[in-house]
Amino acid sequence: MSYNLKFFNEFASIGNLHAAWKKFRSGKSDRPDVIVFERHLESELTKLSEELLAGTYVHGDYHKFFVRDPKYREIHKATVRDRVVHQAIYSILYPIFDQRFFFDSYSCRLNKGTQAAIAKIWQYIRKESKNFNREVYVFHGDVDTFFACVDHNILFRFLTRKIRDWKYLSLCKRIIISYNPEKVKGIPLGNLTSQIFANVYLHELDYFIKQKLGIASYVRYNDDFFVVSADKDFLIKLSLEIKEFLMLKLKLSLPEDKIIIRSLSQGIDILGAVAFPYGLVPRKRLRVAALKVADKAKKLGYNSYVAKQLSSYIGLLSQTKSFLLKEKLRLSISN
Repeated sequence: MSYNLKFFNEFASIGNLHAAWKKFRSGKSDRPDVIVFERHLESELTKLSEELLAGTYVHGDYHKFFVRDPKYREIHKATVRDRVVHQAIYSILYPIFDQRFFFDSYSCRLNKGTQAAIAKIWQYIRKESKNFNREVYVFHGDVDTFFACVDHNILFRFLTRKIRDWKYLSLCKRIIISYNPEKVKGIPLGNLTSQIFANVYLHELDYFIKQKLGIASYVRYNDDFFVVSADKDFLIKLSLEIKEFLMLKLKLSLPEDKIIIRSLSQGIDILGAVAFPYGLVPRKRLRVAALKVADKAKKLGYNSYVAKQLSSYIGLLSQTKSFLLKEKLRLSISN
């Protein structure tokens, strides 16, 4: 079988689903829905295996809620049994597609992330500005309501380029259409599979910019993307080309208020850090959020969840000029 796919009966076996369960359960063992599912684990996995093998598996409904990080986002949470399936199919899809993604795609990939994306953009800024000896500009594009606008048919077509086994394709299709089937578009924030589906979809944008247009100084994180250049007029022209490509090829929108072109001397917002000629400083919103977590640790006590949050903020701040803030976070951990 091509692309290192497991045979579907092996994929749907109780043993493989149990492995997916263990990955999914990590860090969630104290959640009520996970506890309930685990009480009947063997029977649940047996039933799930039988349904997958028979082709009768039906994705359940989602629980909708909102989070603020910092803007409000609508999250759709699937049932535990569905998330076990998501984990299993994600484990199959990730290695197949990740090897074809461009290096400068940093979202939801191993050894990547926000910190690495900021470092790469900063590297391009230094290069294009000739070590800050000339003005440089950054074009920041942000696709409008990306997850809600992913076209199901286009996404499925992209998946068929690498996956030939109809059983896997059928399962992917069931997961894709489980959300907003009437409009035939949208993938939910909250699904693990949405991470790989988003990268598969926006890989086409990466390919257009990197290969078709031949632009090296390009970085994408989620649906935010950045191009660095010393030529502002070039970036203005480029923004129009990208806008047209997104609309015609991916049915996505890049409105004027989602196109930002700023000079380094003005200060450039890049994923929570602001770049100036003298270095990177944390954005005010990032500083406020980090201090809130530190205060939470002080008032409510230290636990593993707070520790993870503090470590994450320290990582994000590691490249910025924020010594006092980083020390306050480190003291929160040590206390």
